[in-house]
Amino acid sequence: MGNDPQRQESLEKILEAVYLNFKGDQDKVKEWLHQSHPQLGGETPINLIRSDRIDLLIDVIRTMVDELE
Repeated sequence: MGNDPQRQESLEKILEAVYLNFKGDQDKVKEWLHQSHPQLGGETPINLIRSDRIDLLIDVIRTMVDELE
């Protein structure tokens, strides 16, 4: 993982959206980040972040946000 400012901004937006989805409940956010998800091919969000594959994660989060509206 580098210090790419654009990547950092994307990660911040991802985490902000997840926190909003879980109404700021840090335990639920942490659980979500470490839980495998069918929409992510069984991977965990944290693994996608660590392996710099955040595009798929962004798509899933957009779906989460759309479901809130």
